[in-house]
Amino acid sequence: MSSPYSRYRRRPFSWLIFFLSSLATISLFLIPAFIIYPFRHQSGGGLAFAMALRQRAPWATLAGLLICIVFGLVLWQPDNLRRKIVLSTFLFLVAASAVMSRLNYFE
Repeated sequence: MSSPYSRYRRRPFSWLIFFLSSLATISLFLIPAFIIYPFRHQSGGGLAFAMALRQRAPWATLAGLLICIVFGLVLWQPDNLRRKIVLSTFLFLVAASAVMSRLNYFE
């Protein structure tokens, strides 16, 4: 007799790609946001690193969002609520990071 989960293969590689791309996309927004503080002294190297990330973030977060959407659809199971909540939460954070990387939030 087969298990109810037999029609869904385990996809650890897909989960790994999904989580790594989502963490990289979220960090492309958060690292410059935490390093760059207006009206505070910052080190030259840290500021240069944050500005380089901020300059590349709009396209990189768009690519990360597309990767997360593709792997989110691959991992989506209609009868697994816990999986849907985890995937939806990470996709929301990645989408918010992709939008915020395009805005000037220092004004």
